[in-house]
Amino acid sequence: MKLLETVIDTCCAGSTTDTAPVKENPEDEKDTGKEESPPEAAPEAAPEAAPEAAPEAAPEKPAEEPVEEKPAEEEKPAEEEKPAEEEKPVEEPTPVSFSDKETKFESKTWADLSDDIKEAVTKIGYDEESWHEDGWKDVDNKNWDDLTEEEKSGAETLGWDKDAWDTKYKGKEFSDLPDAVKKAVESLGFTEETWKDEAWPHEVEHKGWMEFSAEEKSALYVIGYTKWKWD
Repeated sequence: MKLLETVIDTCCAGSTTDTAPVKENPEDEKDTGKEESPPEAAPEAAPEAAPEAAPEAAPEKPAEEPVEEKPAEEEKPAEEEKPAEEEKPVEEPTPVSFSDKETKFESKTWADLSDDIKEAVTKIGYDEESWHEDGWKDVDNKNWDDLTEEEKSGAETLGWDKDAWDTKYKGKEFSDLPDAVKKAVESLGFTEETWKDEAWPHEVEHKGWMEFSAEEKSALYVIGYTKWKWD
């Protein structure tokens, strides 16, 4: 009997050990009877950004045609420096000159006159004293046609002619002027047109005899003027 009780006690003891009650968590007991709070909603996911559009591909450039290489230019030999040209001297106008007869010997002194010229001078009423006076003589009041043969002979020897004596070549065509007279009027500033119009150059017309240069006086002698016939 005692053996059976021991077996039973042993079995009961093993059974008790296997089925020991599990203690509950006090925290779980506290939550008993409470309503369970609904689970928190998960945060909404941010909308996904739209994918960026891929940049448009740049149009392809047409293939460049190959450039033909030009042959290298031959180097020209350096030009030799030319020597500097010498400056030409400025040519001054050649002074106009006339012969003694073309100027009627008016610029000559009595001592410079040859014997035949002195004789011609006396034929028109001059002598040594009056030749230097440059005054007006009786013969100067006569026209060419009114001169005596002796006076006319003496005047011609001195270089006078009818046009120079009477008119100083006024009214005569420029082309008809003697070469010496043409040269004289041109040296005074006349042109063919102004000579035809009898338009004296201003710088000549308004000068007194003593204001003229020796060259201008010679030109006026050729035309037929003297101091007394000009002033």
